[in-house]
Amino acid sequence: MVGNASIGSYGSFARYSSGNIMLNNQFNSTVQLSQLPNADLSWETSAMFDVGVDLSLWNNRLQFMADFYIKDSYDLLYDMKVPWSTGYEGVMSNVGHIRNTGFELTINSHNIDKKNFKWDTDFIFSTNKTMVVDLNIDSGTYVELLGGRCYEGKEAGRRYGAIRLGTWGLHEVEQAAVYNQKPGDIKYLDVNQDGVIDSINDFVDQGRATPLVELSMINTFQLHGFTLMLDLGSMLGYTVNSYTQWLTYDSVACNAP
Repeated sequence: MVGNASIGSYGSFARYSSGNIMLNNQFNSTVQLSQLPNADLSWETSAMFDVGVDLSLWNNRLQFMADFYIKDSYDLLYDMKVPWSTGYEGVMSNVGHIRNTGFELTINSHNIDKKNFKWDTDFIFSTNKTMVVDLNIDSGTYVELLGGRCYEGKEAGRRYGAIRLGTWGLHEVEQAAVYNQKPGDIKYLDVNQDGVIDSINDFVDQGRATPLVELSMINTFQLHGFTLMLDLGSMLGYTVNSYTQWLTYDSVACNAP
């Protein structure tokens, strides 16, 4: 069992900040609560099980290293959102339990080992899946962790978003008005047909935010004291956002899906 040291300090305490406010035509010093306290906050801990095998052949010319692991993280630290009526955005809380399951394989090959020339190849394969076991929150709600939404009982870090249908046309003035839109504005799919596009009912799962599989192959060549390294990598099984498309999704500039 290990803890998580990559967290901020004093997360369980109330914290105050100082400032100034103009009253009676002069600045006055102020002190206000800037962080809500949580006396029940506890450490985030992880338990890990790992089994692996190392195999060397032909006087270490070829080496295999494989690992399978299961990592359970408990009492995840998260800035839980609170009602706006409190005057604050959130409070540091322990939200639940996630499980990482993964496999890693490394192959090292010494292809050529001469006095003046060496050629080595390293191949690395890794895959990981993160499941949300428990969140300690209301059913159907979610938290933003690991680059995406996390629902209890589902895979963590999934991207959710609205489905874009194009833009509203001149012949759809009345339909667009239902959504407070006008011709030229972006048109999204109303999944539950309630006349409102919102992130709870109309955002759909659009894929993983992190790669399912990562591959890497490194070739290293050494010749008379000179070294050349060729590193090839690939990440598969996830979705990415197009920043260029996001910038150009404008009611004036965007006229096509």
